[in-house]
Amino acid sequence: MKITDEKILLETAKDDPSTKVCDIAKDRLKELYPDSLYIIDTEKVNEIEDDSRLMDVINYALDYNVKLEAVKKINSQEVLLNIIESFDDRSICEEAVKNPNLSDQEKIIDIARNHEDNFIRIEAVKKIEDEKVLASLLENLDYFDIEKDVERIEDEKLLICLAKNAQNKYARREATMKIKDEETLIYVFEHDSETIVRSHTIKNPHFTSQSLLAGIANDSSEENDIRRYAIEKITDKEALLALSHDSTFEVITNRECVGYSDHDGYEYEVTRTECYPIRDTALSRLKELGYE
Repeated sequence: MKITDEKILLETAKDDPSTKVCDIAKDRLKELYPDSLYIIDTEKVNEIEDDSRLMDVINYALDYNVKLEAVKKINSQEVLLNIIESFDDRSICEEAVKNPNLSDQEKIIDIARNHEDNFIRIEAVKKIEDEKVLASLLENLDYFDIEKDVERIEDEKLLICLAKNAQNKYARREATMKIKDEETLIYVFEHDSETIVRSHTIKNPHFTSQSLLAGIANDSSEENDIRRYAIEKITDKEALLALSHDSTFEVITNRECVGYSDHDGYEYEVTRTECYPIRDTALSRLKELGYE
């Protein structure tokens, strides 16, 4: 490529439909204009300390990853807030929220409550320090790994509210795991529709009512896993002996990959195991407690 005009090279590097031509134009820019912001690399970005220069990189760099690195290096909270308010690019705004130099809790809470992009709101939620504010926001949010933010809450009343009302089942589950109030655990077990939440109420060490556990274990309409979790906490010998005669029957199906062929794809071997989950769990519990 013999072109020397920076503008033409830039337009070619950005817009040419051929990846090969774009790469050639970028190499030509590096050769003729080594200090150009358009073709700056990550190593050069790490050497920049001036926020205005970093903003130029964010606005003009051809390499998207370089733009993101520049956002991470911004020092001014005011500049970061301006990026979050004025940029349409979600990833750039998310990096601005994540930047540790954005630390004003009032501003972070405002972003978490009011930003139009839910993903950016979520990044702000992850930085909120006030448990009450955090819990109020978590109650109505639904996102991957939300339980990590529930883990940061220690206030029992806030956890109870989340366990009963959070939209996300994993948020309810995490709150349930941390609650100490048995009355709330029983309420959640009886009213929540998700097995993953209900099972963790029983697993919680503060769910101790032996009569309730026995009732759950003997309820043939209940899911077998839930019944087993209850049995594993029963301490009464007579209750366990009665459950050891339970006739609930279950067939467990396992599929194991045993090979692959280009014609048929993956080949699986299917095995079925017959078991009595309630009886077997009760017998195991009796042995564990020394009631043999």
